[in-house]
Amino acid sequence: MDEYNFLSIEQRTNLYKRAKNIDRSFYLSLLLVLLIFLFRLYSFRNQIKELNLIIESSRNKAVFNNLTMDKNNISRSINTYMNITNMLKENKESYDFDKLMVENNVIKIENYLIDSAKAANLINYYEKNFKVLNLHMEDSSDNKVNLIMELEVIKNEK
Repeated sequence: MDEYNFLSIEQRTNLYKRAKNIDRSFYLSLLLVLLIFLFRLYSFRNQIKELNLIIESSRNKAVFNNLTMDKNNISRSINTYMNITNMLKENKESYDFDKLMVENNVIKIENYLIDSAKAANLINYYEKNFKVLNLHMEDSSDNKVNLIMELEVIKNEK
């Protein structure tokens, strides 16, 4: 305190008040940063809950590729997935797939070791109800094929 002896009492009081204001603004800034961090943590927790909802409802056969989606994309993907599975359930053969992936409006369906006749029926069904983006079929043994298709949902124009 010896270095401040040359200051008057009024100057010391002003210096103390300024230091107190600096401390107060520092703690307020720290509190603000903490509140922002907690808000981000809370919103991240909500996104995790929504992703868990998707994973639970998607059954074992479905895989959602783009898991870093915002809330609107998540609900849109859930709706797209539900619409697709409902469309596929109309034709029992088309609902029997090994893997289904949905990303935005594109569907990737994989069937392994199926009859080539069944594969032809599936291709016909998919071509009627979806826009076929990519079709890959490779022969396996004993008249069996692996069928991988990328489809896009056709919008109903009314």
